[in-house]
Amino acid sequence: MDAFVVTVVDRNVKHGLAPALKFGHPDHESQALMFACNVKYIFEDDEESVAEGDDGGIENVVVIETNGGLKVTNVELISERFKLLEYETAEDDNHEVVISAMSKFEGLGEEFRELPLERLVEIYRLRNDQLESLFNTL
Repeated sequence: MDAFVVTVVDRNVKHGLAPALKFGHPDHESQALMFACNVKYIFEDDEESVAEGDDGGIENVVVIETNGGLKVTNVELISERFKLLEYETAEDDNHEVVISAMSKFEGLGEEFRELPLERLVEIYRLRNDQLESLFNTL
């Protein structure tokens, strides 16, 4: 069986704003991209081999459901820090899954007080769109 490549992109507005404000990481948008680490493959028939309570520091769980041909049929994200917005698979490789997720909203901070009103309205609209996306996933 081929391994799945799982990539998670945090769509939080903060990743798009930081470069314009010249604070934080110089390539802040790349900070929104995450690759799964500490991966454990668990299959339905492996239930007895999974030790109860042995989480090993697991923070997020991605459940990928496939059909008999290993084509992805559903993806679920279980996390306290992220909410799944959508997922997609590569057209040429069904073993590559890209997850769009939203991290917890944070206060925008003091840096944003100096932005022009037009930019603040743009940020407000973007955050409202993100909240609507989250609401639609419920």
